[in-house]
Amino acid sequence: PGTWTWVDFPDTTCDDGSPTGIAVRPGDGAGVAVFLNGGGLCWDAQTCLVLRTSTSGPYGAAQFAQMAPAFAGTLLDPSAPDNPFRGWSFVFVPYCTGDGHTGDRRQMYDPGANAMPQAFDHTGGRNLDVFFSRIASTWPAPPQFALVGPSAGGLGALVNYAHVREYWRAGTGLLWSDGFPLL
Repeated sequence: PGTWTWVDFPDTTCDDGSPTGIAVRPGDGAGVAVFLNGGGLCWDAQTCLVLRTSTSGPYGAAQFAQMAPAFAGTLLDPSAPDNPFRGWSFVFVPYCTGDGHTGDRRQMYDPGANAMPQAFDHTGGRNLDVFFSRIASTWPAPPQFALVGPSAGGLGALVNYAHVREYWRAGTGLLWSDGFPLL
């Protein structure tokens, strides 16, 4: 309990086709919080390949290890005294697909300027399905759960809450969509 562990999922993909995974920190309480990381959105060659308006892959254990020190004092920090999820188990879902954790397809984008078309995996929704089959087998019926996300993660939390509820039908659920700009 209290230690983050990275878990690879070879059957998931970031936008660049590389596999990703999740980080898990078991707690000593009964609740489970799933944090969908944010990082912008993209939807065409200009936003995905030229302007790069979203966080791109790869995202694995090394990228998580670089990010984890920034968790101090946030809701991802179990020692933060005002953390509403103190003692809960936590799952960190990285963001590297440009689709707000909602996509399920590979898109070919042509950036122009004599560049070759490039494949881009908008597979955040598919990744969540793969992750949740494992998360729900680890915590099959938490009495409390939260689906939390900032920015593009907030979009993912909002869009995927009903689907997550299918995995965890019992118990009290909380949706925390923080900073999604259209809301």
